[in-house]
Amino acid sequence: IPSICCVVGCNNNKGDPKISFYRLPQDEKRRHQWLAAIKRADWTPTRKRINQMM
Repeated sequence: IPSICCVVGCNNNKGDPKISFYRLPQDEKRRHQWLAAIKRADWTPTRKRINQMM
């Protein structure tokens, strides 16, 4: 299963070797901060990942 970015407007996927993906943090406070930054209303995360351009 390919990894894709869950951030609104981001079309990056695991096919690019210059991109790293990160799981959402398990720490409740940090996870809440990440979810606020993702800006997806009415969305419940599953095992989604965030990416970073290298």
